[in-house]
Parts: sequence; C-alpha cells; structure tokens
Amino acid sequence: MSKGSNSCSNIDKLMRNTLKNVFKHQKFKSKTQEQAIRTILQGKNDVFVSMPTGSGKSLCFQLPAVARADKITIVFSPLLALMKDQLDFLNERKIDARTINSKMTSVERNAVLLDLRSVKPSTRLLYITPEQATTDTFRELVQKLYKSEKLGSFVVDEAHCVSQWGHDFRPDYLKLGRLRQLCPRVQWVAVTATAGKNVQKDIYEQLKLQNPAAFRVSCFRSNLFYDVVFPDTMEGQELADLVDFMDCAAEDGERASGIIYCRTRNQTEELVCRLGSVGVFALAYHGGLKDKERIRVQDDWMQEKCKVIAATVSFGMGVDKANVRFVVHWGLPQNVAGYYQESGRAGRDGRPARCRIYYSRQERDAVTYLLQKTLSEQTKEIKKRQAKAAIDSFQCMVQYCENSKCRHSVFTDFFGDDPPECVDKCDCCVNAKAVEKKIADFRMKSTKTGGGIGKADSYDADLYGGGRAGLKRETDEYNSSVSYESSNEGTAKSAMSSLIGKQFAMRKAPHSISAREPLPADCTNGSSRVKAAASTVTKINGLTVQSREMYLSLVEEALKKNSDLCHEGPEARPDEKAIAQIAVQLEYQAFSSNKVASIYRKMLMDMISKIKKNTSNLLADPSFQTRVEAKEEPAPVEIKTATQVLAERTKKLENGYTSASKLLPKELLGAEAKKPVESGRKADKAGKDNKQQLSIVSFFEPKASQGKKEAKPQEKKRKMAAVQVELASKKSKQSGSSPSKAVLAERIIKLLNPHYKTGKIKSKEAFKKIARILSHHLSQQNTTDEETLQATVFSYLDQKKEFRTEKDVFEL
Repeated sequence: MSKGSNSCSNIDKLMRNTLKNVFKHQKFKSKTQEQAIRTILQGKNDVFVSMPTGSGKSLCFQLPAVARADKITIVFSPLLALMKDQLDFLNERKIDARTINSKMTSVERNAVLLDLRSVKPSTRLLYITPEQATTDTFRELVQKLYKSEKLGSFVVDEAHCVSQWGHDFRPDYLKLGRLRQLCPRVQWVAVTATAGKNVQKDIYEQLKLQNPAAFRVSCFRSNLFYDVVFPDTMEGQELADLVDFMDCAAEDGERASGIIYCRTRNQTEELVCRLGSVGVFALAYHGGLKDKERIRVQDDWMQEKCKVIAATVSFGMGVDKANVRFVVHWGLPQNVAGYYQESGRAGRDGRPARCRIYYSRQERDAVTYLLQKTLSEQTKEIKKRQAKAAIDSFQCMVQYCENSKCRHSVFTDFFGDDPPECVDKCDCCVNAKAVEKKIADFRMKSTKTGGGIGKADSYDADLYGGGRAGLKRETDEYNSSVSYESSNEGTAKSAMSSLIGKQFAMRKAPHSISAREPLPADCTNGSSRVKAAASTVTKINGLTVQSREMYLSLVEEALKKNSDLCHEGPEARPDEKAIAQIAVQLEYQAFSSNKVASIYRKMLMDMISKIKKNTSNLLADPSFQTRVEAKEEPAPVEIKTATQVLAERTKKLENGYTSASKLLPKELLGAEAKKPVESGRKADKAGKDNKQQLSIVSFFEPKASQGKKEAKPQEKKRKMAAVQVELASKKSKQSGSSPSKAVLAERIIKLLNPHYKTGKIKSKEAFKKIARILSHHLSQQNTTDEETLQATVFSYLDQKKEFRTEKDVFEL
C-alpha cells in the first residue's frame, strides 16, 4: 500500500473517531460535508464551503480544529452572539474554544493571551471579530504563532460579508486578506450559507484564496413551504390571516414557535400590540431595547416562555433554535440572499415548516424609491455598481412575489444551483392558477388605488408614514440613535414644505385636487366610540376607525388595570364610565395632534407603555387627575394658508430651541451628563484670569468688547473639550461625591485632550468614541486611580499611529 493511501486512511480514521467521540455523531450529514472536512485536514488547498442553514457547515472547520491537536484555528465571526452560540456548543463538548472581544475584562483577556503565548497552548479554536483583526496586538500575536508553527488555519465564518455584492457586506472583512502577507503558508477556509456565483468569485479575490477547493450543497430545503399573500386584497383582514397562518403551524394544540420579521422598530411594537388584542402573546425584539431587555426577550423565546417574537432583521444571527415552525416577513425583504437566510431559520430540525411574505404595493414602492435615491447620490463608480446590484437583487424579490414561478427555483437560480424538485413545497407548485388569480387581484387593486412610483416621491403628511420619503425617515430613525422626539423638527419642516406645495398646486389647478372616497356607512353612523370618527380618513390617511377602536380598547384596558391596582378603596376608584371617557379623550389627543398614521400609533404605544409602567410601580396614572371634559366633535380639518402654516411652524421651532451650550455636556460625556454646565462670571472675582473664567457659551456667542480674531473651528472644538473637563472637574471636587462614570469620563477626556490637540486623534467623532470605550472599560474594572487611568489611555493610543475617523477606533 502506498504512502498516500496510508495518509488518506489515517485521516479518515481520525475524522470518524473525532466525529463519534467528541461531537457524538454517528455519521456525517452528507458526502459533501465529509469531503470538505477531509480536504481541510489534508491542508493542501484553501477551501470554500457553501451550505444551507442546518447542513452542518460549522462542523467543516470545527472537527479539523479539534483533530489537529497541536494547532490553533482562528475563526473570524461578525457577531458576538454568533460567537457565543458556537463557544457554548464547543465548551459543552469539552473543546477548548476561546474568544477575544470588547466585552471581556482585562483579567479574562490576559488569561487567553497567556495561553496563546505559552509553549503548548490548550486553545484549539480562537474566535474574534474582523475589527479585532486590525489591531497591532492581534497582528503581533499571529506572527508569533506563525513563526512557532502553531497556527493551523484561518476560518472566515459568514464569508459573504467579505463580498461587496453580498447582502451583509462588512468593510472590515476586506482587511482580512492582508493577513495572507503575514502568514503566506497558512490555509484559509471560507464558510457561508448564502453565496451566489458573483459573491463566491469576490470571496476568492478578497481573501486571496490559493487554488481553492469548492464544496457546495444545493440551497433547496425540501422541508420548507414558501408562499406569498397580498394584504392589499384582504380588506383590512391581514391580522386575522396572520393568526390563521400561525394556527396552521400549531403542534398538539399549542402555539408553535415562530419569528415575524418587521422593517422598523415601531412595526415590531405595533404588531405585538395588535396580536395581543386578539389573544396572541408575542414579544418585540429590536435595537432600541436595552441589552438586558434584548437578552431577556431572546431567552424567553428560546426557553418557550414566549412562542412568537416580532423582530427586526438583526434578530437571528447566533440563534440556534431547531423547532421554529414558521417565519413571516411582515413586508418585503430587500434581497434574495437575505430572505433565504432569514427564512432558513425555520425548520432546522428537518421537520416541516412554513415561510410567508406579506407583500404590499406600498412597501414595494417605498423600498424602490429608497434604493433609487441611494443610487442617484453615489459619485464613485464602485458605489454605483453596488447600488445597482442592490436594485437588481430587490427586483428579483419583486419578481419572486409578483410571478407564479416556483419559489424554490428563485433561490436555486440566484445561487447557481440545479433546479429543485419542488412538487408541493410552495404555493406556485401546489396551485399555480390560484396564485395567478391572487396576483391579478393584487394588480387590479393597485391600479384602482393609484399605482405608480412617481406619485409618492416627496414627503406627504397625509400619506401613511409620510409617503416613501416618510418611510426613509423611519428607516433613518431605526438605524440611528436619535430619539423619536428629536426628529420632530425635521418632520415639521418636511410637513410644512408639503403643505406649502399643496397650496400652490390648489391655486394653480384647483380642479385637479380630487375628493377623497366617502367613508363606509358603519364608520359614520354614530356607533363608534372614538371621537370624530367621520374625520378619520380625512384627517390621517391610512388610518381606519377599526384601528382607532382597537387602540382605544387597549388604552381603556391599561387604565382599568391601573385603576384596580393603584386606587385605594372603591370610593377612590373611578367607575367604568369615567375610565371609558378618559380613554376616549387620550385616544383623541393622539388622533388630533398629527396627520401621520405611524406617529399616531407611536404616540398611543408610548401612552400605553407609560400607563403600564405606572401600574407596575403601583402609581395612579396622572390622566385620572387631569381628566379633560369632552369637547364637541370638530368640523373637518381646516386647510390653512401657507403663510399661516409657516408662522405656526416658525413659532414652534423658536419655542423648542435648545442652545449649543446645553447640548455640549451630553455630546461629550454621554447620557449621564444631564445638567448643563453653569457659565458666567461672578462680580467679586472679576480680576481672575480670563482663561479660567471662560464659559461654554463664550465659544458660541461672539463678544463685542473683544477685538481678537475669531478662533478657527477646529481650535474651538478642542478648547470646548478642555474647558468642559475643567469646569466639570471643579464641580465634582466641590460636591465631594464619589467617582461616577461621568466623572471617570471627564478624567479620561482630560487625558485625551493633548493627543487631540497634537493631531494624533484627528476627528471629534474618533475622540468621543475612544472616550466612551475607555470609560466603559474602566468603569467595569472599577478603576479610579490616576496611574492606572494614564497607563490604560496611553496603552490604547500606542496601538495605532493616529485615529483619523471612527473606523480607526477599536473595541477593548
């Protein structure tokens, strides 16, 4: 027998022993998985692996890492949640897997580094983020491991993030290819579940894969049933349809576990509220929740305390739950790859599961507008190509929904796989004619209600969410940390522009303004409990009397619970009639104070949340004490002139003005700096040095008495930071309070200021981010002595020559 045969035989034996003894599996999931693992263990080629969720792609690199007893495998992963899931899995099997990330304490980090630098490390897999890979500390560690021949391979998990054509592109992933120069002989393994031919080619180029061996498993998952439904044709019954869909997935009479993906944070909260009104308990998960709350929601769902979760698309990465029986998209996904990955979280146990999209014309036109706007704003050619690719991918999703082609074949075409044997795994293959009729009804309905993309290009306060521009505002609100209240000014300006434009249009062509459709008879016959029911459609387009009644019932229910728990004795407790009147008045306040349906819903959700919070704290809600007597039902909304609107908006903006001096402490020190820094001079200390008496306001308001030239903007910013620290520190010393996070931040800013002035820290954004990272890190360590503070700050800054932008800043 040849030497090569012995080598293959030994590898096969090692593979099977490790599979059975360590991972507790009797056989591989597929031949492709087995071949990929064998190729990685042989170490002759770089390897590319593309397998659907649940096909065992993680085992492709985990098993070789364990089998190589004297080597370390470094895994690059995009999310801490994803790392935690894999680390928990490996540690349960007594596999020494570790991580270096920003959430670790210095003690934990040093313990990991100590093992990695030892003569014989026990670590088999090291998980890090691509951001950590750019630090000088990591590069130095990699070079030492490489020179001592302890480095087994580099693994890029979720490798589609490398590709600029991928649905989840991360710029930091592009820098991973540079490690090839440091370690030219180390094997690279790229693993993903969503990579078409273009993405696969880009991964090869960006990671500089050498003679890669590719292993692909077809994306067709025969246990998933796909379909599309059209809310535009449901006459307002889409919620009932959703509940029926969830009931169909029920097991043994119990609600099945499932995910409902929503486009925005507000949608998740609203949908949870609506489901609760029909007896379906669900929880909302989105980026606006605090870390502890997100973890609690996720744990409750994982532990079956809550069966249904309404979430934004951020949910799911790193969540390995096998018994998810349905995945719903309460709106249109933006690309095929993203939808395939999100819907693929259903049925990971191999049992039947269902995936559905609720597809509406409004969502389609809104996303189309945003993508086209993004394209028009690009100036660089590569950015234009990326924007065009995003539009093309979105159009694939539109075709997916508006054609009667097999749903699974859309995925196989996109990823370059062979056509699937679907037969009865999607609505189109089960009954194509029925699907074609639904599509025809949808198109007819869209035509009657005014289709076309050009109609909603600008913000329109009378349209749901302000039209498509209003949709972009909601999207920007979701992606930013700006609060709902802080966006009111921009909304006011947009609404004002819209109203002024309408006034000119009415003057030029009054005959072109069409009358609104009359309300159904049941909305105006006086049977409704809400005030001004007849004005519902004319006041807020997209809002129905039925929706208002639902929110009124939720407010009334919350008030009843508050009354029962927080009022002592029957005498002090309001009767049901009084509670109903208060609820009607509160709902009407939200209805009458705006023209946008999404803001109306947001106001009521906030209102209900505050009532519930008071109830949990056993406090009577203030609305019982400040009850307003019901007013007469208003006449239809008056259309004001542009001059009146402009005057009112200007007055509101002036009344709500906040000076820069009040905003600066929060900008520099974070949420804990709540009180503005006092400014001004005391008469009895007029002789003191002017530099010590400078106020924050002096940097924004020029002094007529001074003949000096105005300082440059960059110098102003640096002086502001220095003065802020000096004043805040004096105030802290005078109060004699113990060091808090805010005081710690002040001391760190004082240490960073010289580096900002000398130019090592180039931008204000980088300065603030470094200050936040160091403050958070040191507060966790409970470190307050000056020597440790200085050592930590200087050690951090020494890891890079300069910090130009936020991208140069790294987590600890």
